[in-house]
Amino acid sequence: MKKFALLLAAALLGAASAASATTYNWSFSAASDDNGFGSFTTNAQNEAVSGWGSFYLPGLDSTGRFTASLFTNANGTAQNTSPDGSFYYDDVFAVTNNGLLFEDKAGDYINVYAPSGLTDGLGSNPGYIGASAPGQWWIVGTQSGEAGTLTISAAPEPAAWSLMILGVGGVGAALRTRRRKALAA
Repeated sequence: MKKFALLLAAALLGAASAASATTYNWSFSAASDDNGFGSFTTNAQNEAVSGWGSFYLPGLDSTGRFTASLFTNANGTAQNTSPDGSFYYDDVFAVTNNGLLFEDKAGDYINVYAPSGLTDGLGSNPGYIGASAPGQWWIVGTQSGEAGTLTISAAPEPAAWSLMILGVGGVGAALRTRRRKALAA
């Protein structure tokens, strides 16, 4: 039990050192079958520094399935343009109309963003998704992208996971002790 407590303390200290980073889960759903989900992590400046997305966009190619990584913005919070010139993005949370840009291995760009002039934070809000394929400018739906609902939620912190594990371990230890005492009697 002492070893478990020491391991837990080390995990909590490690989680505290990463306290400036926050991870968010996101999902996008539209009336059509264009959708996606994933997560992204922000730094202390609220910039998305890593992330991924899994998308089903049947209009982009015959499979419609894409797994993509966040295309990080070297300009920090400043607006940038995707390498193919299709999208503006800033990789800042809360998600603005510049949005988060993802790139898959085939060089497709997928942009997740709020409507022009709006910002999407935690919860469910109006959102758009757009995509471009190599050699052609292509966007899901209309010129504004495919409208739908963008939902963003904070992922549990490592410290929260540690506390949940400690709680389950504590209950298990109490049950084990109670069982040993009952058998001894």
